[in-house]
Amino acid sequence: MPAMKRILATSLTLSLLLSTVGSTKALQPPDFRAVDLLPGSGSSNAFGFYRWNGWDYFATSAIDTGTLGDLWRTNGTSIEQVATDLAIGFFQDYEMRRTAFVGLGSWLYFAADDGIYGSELWRTNGTTTSRVTDIAAGATNGLTEFPEFVVYGSYLYFAGFDTVDGNYDLYRTNGTTTARVKNYPVGDPGYPGDFEVFDGKLYFSAETDDEGWELWRTDGTSNGTVGFDLVTGTSNSYPSYFVSFASRLFFAADGELWSLTSASAPAKVLDINSSGTAYVHSLTVVGDRLYFSAQDDSHGRELWVSTGDVTDAGSTLMVEDINPDGASSDPQHLVAFGSRVYFTASSESGRTLWSSNGLEAGTASVEGSTASVAGDPRNLVVFAGALYWNFGGGELWRTDGPSSAVRQTMLPLAFDESSLWAESLRNRLTVAGDKLYLQTEVLGAGQEFAWAQAPAAPTSTAAPTIAGTAKVSKTLTATRGAWAGLPTPGITLQWYRCSAASSLRPATSSVTGCVAISGATKVTYRAVTADKAKYLRVRVKALNESGTVYRWSSTTVKVAP
Repeated sequence: MPAMKRILATSLTLSLLLSTVGSTKALQPPDFRAVDLLPGSGSSNAFGFYRWNGWDYFATSAIDTGTLGDLWRTNGTSIEQVATDLAIGFFQDYEMRRTAFVGLGSWLYFAADDGIYGSELWRTNGTTTSRVTDIAAGATNGLTEFPEFVVYGSYLYFAGFDTVDGNYDLYRTNGTTTARVKNYPVGDPGYPGDFEVFDGKLYFSAETDDEGWELWRTDGTSNGTVGFDLVTGTSNSYPSYFVSFASRLFFAADGELWSLTSASAPAKVLDINSSGTAYVHSLTVVGDRLYFSAQDDSHGRELWVSTGDVTDAGSTLMVEDINPDGASSDPQHLVAFGSRVYFTASSESGRTLWSSNGLEAGTASVEGSTASVAGDPRNLVVFAGALYWNFGGGELWRTDGPSSAVRQTMLPLAFDESSLWAESLRNRLTVAGDKLYLQTEVLGAGQEFAWAQAPAAPTSTAAPTIAGTAKVSKTLTATRGAWAGLPTPGITLQWYRCSAASSLRPATSSVTGCVAISGATKVTYRAVTADKAKYLRVRVKALNESGTVYRWSSTTVKVAP
């Protein structure tokens, strides 16, 4: 691969300010910074942002780059091209449960096609990028069309293609040794995926001719890899949406809610729809409750909740019939934010953002969450004390609670009007560490990206100091020290008269034996008679919406007459 190339991306704008409301912390976000990675009207189509060892890695596609695709990373100050001519694979599901990259040890793993060996497993440490192994020899793809990886123990697990049997088997690698864990027989599609680690075992779904698409479990050995035929015979149960909750593994299978423990076999929690399928999906844990979407015998698809007590049928029930008379509100995009679950749902008012605390009386549409353009809310992400989402058509919105929703920056988000189904699967908003990334589409700049830094409380990087002669009628000069924080903190200074000397520079709001000098708030101070035989010092206060921090200077020597 070519040597890593460092570039500075062209900045489209350095301060596309978000709207703000009141003084609530969550409604005082930082500016967004938009980047034109491929200058001009071309599109880099950046995607897959993932925090690893202090850098955010991402990929660009080949539409306008003149390459198969490229691997990049950024730390917010600079952007580096890590590798080029790699088509990096990524299945973007609307629940945003999968990522293009997975870290293991000091390496970041991903699926890529270099145009020679097909789609295979690659890795990088930011300096060296190389193919881990050629699972399927030659140009044959060794990985699935939509690759999925999971770390279990000290290995990375994934589905790999068996060129002899013509199916996908369960593989694992530690970067040095790559081996097959489970070899599915000829005729069995295999195709392991939907991985979830629970109680020391790895659970997943896979397909065989005899049992259909069912639940599987492995301990990392071939003999320890076993299947569970939840729906007897060749019918499929399609297990998915695995979540650990109440000391059990819950999941959707055969359209219903199931659970298991390491000591008990999988079992249906409740027969939600006795006359058909319940369409259970989007399992989401919020505190001591499990939320999901389901359809019973007399209602459409609505929001349901469970306490996780599988011995009590009454512990799992519908929260509210949001769209009554047999219609479906079809809750989607469930996400935990604070003590509530947020989701999108349809009602007489159209499709809007809703929230719930698990009670009918505590379930309502978020006020003001109606787009000014056509489209449904999607891509719900929690970032810096607020919930962000986008409406189809490219609008960014935000809320800090169930009572209000606010449209944000006018920076347009990318939106594919030609395929609303494909658009519904794309992740236009991604949180990586302390940054929120947006896929943008600005006129004249193509599809690019923008990012925002999470607000941070002030921190003192250098203490205040005092210079000059400590003597009555002499002027002393203080520095405010050095500070970090986002937004940039406001700084105030106060001179103090102290009864004892100290070389310490504490971060407290007050110091015993020190009294504030009235009106002495400038960086310069002229010592007066009252200071004689005392010691002077300054306290600096730094304040932004994320917090207040103090820092003191050490004292001067005893003030001379």
